[in-house]
Amino acid sequence: QENTVSLVKLDNTSGKRKRSIECLDLTGHGFPAAHFHLAYTPIPAENRLLVRLPGGAVAAVDPMEDAPAWTYEPDPTDRFRIDEGAIFRGVRRAAPLRDPSLTQPLVAKDAILLSHPIHERIVCLNVDDGRVRWATKQSLLYFAGIEGDAVIAVTKNSIVSLKLVDGSEIWEAELDPSQLPSGRGLIHKGHLYLPTSDGKLNKFDPRTGELVKSVALGRALGNPVRDRDNIIYYDGARVSSYPIAEAVAKQVAAKLKENPDDAWALARQGELLLADGDPEGALVWLRRALAREKSGDTQRTIVNVTFQLLRSDARRHVELGETALSLAQRPMERIELLRLTAVGYAGKEQPHLALACCLKLVDELQQQPDLGEPIWIEPQPGHRVRIDRWLPAYMQRLKRQIADNADPAE
Repeated sequence: QENTVSLVKLDNTSGKRKRSIECLDLTGHGFPAAHFHLAYTPIPAENRLLVRLPGGAVAAVDPMEDAPAWTYEPDPTDRFRIDEGAIFRGVRRAAPLRDPSLTQPLVAKDAILLSHPIHERIVCLNVDDGRVRWATKQSLLYFAGIEGDAVIAVTKNSIVSLKLVDGSEIWEAELDPSQLPSGRGLIHKGHLYLPTSDGKLNKFDPRTGELVKSVALGRALGNPVRDRDNIIYYDGARVSSYPIAEAVAKQVAAKLKENPDDAWALARQGELLLADGDPEGALVWLRRALAREKSGDTQRTIVNVTFQLLRSDARRHVELGETALSLAQRPMERIELLRLTAVGYAGKEQPHLALACCLKLVDELQQQPDLGEPIWIEPQPGHRVRIDRWLPAYMQRLKRQIADNADPAE
């Protein structure tokens, strides 16, 4: 019916309409015409079906009686505009990400929680009769979920835990300005997983707000869904699946007990150590895995771990660069490995070996004439320079060092 939001009941075998339940008459509400045609999936809550409506309103239907139970409408001067969604930063898209599900009402036991980031308010209603239990001012992006008797919510710059009974704050954890949410968080198996705009996946304890672990993934993730022991992320361009570390650790332990040389288990053990911040230990397991079974994924992981170690201390890990060269499959990987290895040998006061690496680097660059744009490197944090300008100056310095150390009798 025109200007009316209704919930239609269909026969699940024939698809025929059985009944139409009017939820809200929009006449006189002043909503844009497009809002009349918005459709949302009804949300089951105990003995009610909850229907989101334009302007932040919510209607509850009694499915046993096929009749409206109650309707909640916010103050006309302070509408939530739930249907507009929210904007997240960090996800690479041609246009800002707008997702109506970000402001999806959250059903918590016998209550329903409503919010919208623009109007900075959370309202808690009774599911049974729609009465307001409490309301609090909060600059909310979305509800992450329920943990015990608390609701976990993510704001623009923090994570906050509120008591379900009265909305009072239990704890608040500030977020780094460089790590703003890039998608919805998710509570899964006792932990809150939050993707951030700097390409990390942060794991929090929802009981205390403590950051348990932060894993760098190289790109900002989108919105997650749960799938047994995996978390699947969709950012509008691709779908990514990440296994829960605890579940992988159990599988790895079982497989290694059965077969200590299982290549899959050896590689996963290396990845687990890498996620725990132990790249040197990870490299040992990854090499064992590659020795048992050739794998392009394992090779790439070894090269990436080698980069990490060389960039942290090229002098200490210089031998790793030589070893990883045979595994590097991309020209840019070989170029960077040779550069870092040269820097490592120079740091060990072995300029002859450093110069030898530089000469190999010259050959590698000459063999790759189609790399296109100039290659930029970062010899020092925050300092970028073209490699075709850095390399001759670096080689000249090494030659002077060799000449200064030469035996006059030679």
